[in-house]
Amino acid sequence: MILGGARARKAARAPPPSGESAMYQQSLSSSDIVNRLRGLCQDKQTGTLYIIENGHLLGQISLQAGEIIALLAQKKQGLHALPLFVDIQNGGVAFAPGPLSTPRMALPSTHDILAILDGANTAADLHQAEAKQAGAKPAAPALSQASKTILEELLKEFIGPIAVMICADCFQVAAAPDAAVNALAEEIPNPQAAAQFQQRARLRLGL
Repeated sequence: MILGGARARKAARAPPPSGESAMYQQSLSSSDIVNRLRGLCQDKQTGTLYIIENGHLLGQISLQAGEIIALLAQKKQGLHALPLFVDIQNGGVAFAPGPLSTPRMALPSTHDILAILDGANTAADLHQAEAKQAGAKPAAPALSQASKTILEELLKEFIGPIAVMICADCFQVAAAPDAAVNALAEEIPNPQAAAQFQQRARLRLGL
């Protein structure tokens, strides 16, 4: 679950940790900070990079095995916080290695985030990344052999033995269960029977 509300504001205001575990560097430009972040990513580090600007905590970036998984800055989080890390004039960083309490957020790839922070990508690229992230959908599951058998046996009840040949052709082009169900239903002449096939097939496949 993404940090929100008071928890996000509290995390963004929390002071960077002190002691030997937090390696503090100051008087850094934006490019210096990005290079520091890139180095942590390349070294597969896990922990929190605190960003300080003009003596005040600007925000924090959470890393999990070198992957940027969360961004928090001035009551903003995720992609909305990203622009606040760009063009820092006089900044400092403190990296605190260790386990994370901040949950993973919906973000572009670490490579894309670094490119945006480094200025290689423009604001338009950030909007494109937001749109891409919002429209991302998980890949459809593959049609297993067990699912193929279920569909073939069910189709036999509607059109007889010829279902074997029809299924063989269908499974060559329909790689996902949902697509296979729809394609096979079109082979049933009676619309009511086709609808019944779809309903029963989805139920048996757990769709």
